[in-house]
Amino acid sequence: MKDPESARFEWPYEFTPNKSGADWTCARVNAKNSYGGYTGFKWISVVVKDGRVTRAVSDELEPWIRRSCDEAGRKGRLAYAQ
Repeated sequence: MKDPESARFEWPYEFTPNKSGADWTCARVNAKNSYGGYTGFKWISVVVKDGRVTRAVSDELEPWIRRSCDEAGRKGRLAYAQ
């Protein structure tokens, strides 16, 4: 991410406990590129344990993230944020 201060996040789902005792969710982030334009929203998977982000992976690096987030929402494994 070239300009972290420009990042715009959407949090469509609440955090959900996973098997390892951490909480995870999927979010979408849009940030500016080196030309100053926004690149479009990308899905990310975020894992938090003991109040700290332990993992955040973008669908740019791991294409399965988007499919996994879509499926988790459809199957009710992630609750929609109120």
